[in-house]
Amino acid sequence: MDSQKMGRFILECRKARHMTQKELAENLNITDKAVSKWERGISCPDISTLPALAKLFDVSVGELLNGGQENSDGNHKIQEAEQALAYADFAAKKKIKSWRGICGIVLSALFFIGIVVCAICDVAVFRKFTWSLYPISSILFGWALLLPIFLSGRRGIAGSLLLLSLLLIPYLCVLNALIQNSPLLLPIGIRTAIVSILYLWIIFVLNKYFFKKKIILPAIAADALLAVPLHIAINGILSGLLNESLFDVWDICVIAALAATAFVLLAADYLFRKK
Repeated sequence: MDSQKMGRFILECRKARHMTQKELAENLNITDKAVSKWERGISCPDISTLPALAKLFDVSVGELLNGGQENSDGNHKIQEAEQALAYADFAAKKKIKSWRGICGIVLSALFFIGIVVCAICDVAVFRKFTWSLYPISSILFGWALLLPIFLSGRRGIAGSLLLLSLLLIPYLCVLNALIQNSPLLLPIGIRTAIVSILYLWIIFVLNKYFFKKKIILPAIAADALLAVPLHIAINGILSGLLNESLFDVWDICVIAALAATAFVLLAADYLFRKK
């Protein structure tokens, strides 16, 4: 579907009938701003509006969908139905994309307000930046990670994960500088960050494959099982740096819970497939 082509056709039909955008909007019980967006290709008419719009312009729904080009064969009704279904899917995706853009703007505005409020409160009390640098750096870090998901949905997960991989260690370095070189923040933080990011990438690739094959429960079970070596690796890092034991009762309970969760999910998947 070509929203620009459809918009030009609506504009031509409206001008051919010497109608203003406001008059067309009144005939369809919508706003003239909606008509303006149609004609500029920014948005598309709702599928329920197409029959009334086609009748008003004395054209077929197929001509509206094709931007003025009618079907050449005799199966007009079948093709129009197929085009209408494809158009409904196209319009829904475009509306979702529009809402994502709005959510991204709102998210950015809220994060910006948070930064400004922290900065104003800090400077007003201490006459300089002190504690506010912690939330400001964290807000910027969180904004960078969340924005791709808000703008692109599931397709933005890879972008967020890439940004996490690139920004996590620099973010830890910034925090370390703000707290004036903690002896443990970077040694623990960098090691656990590398292990955790590696785990997230493995999970991302596996889930992308499993979900594409519609193998949902085994995918979640694999996530739980892979969390076991992650837990052991982080414990090993902490044990080496803090001179503590590698495992305690809590660690054994966590590993047992993860294994039990994976077993239950795999059993449930087996029963569903058997039925």
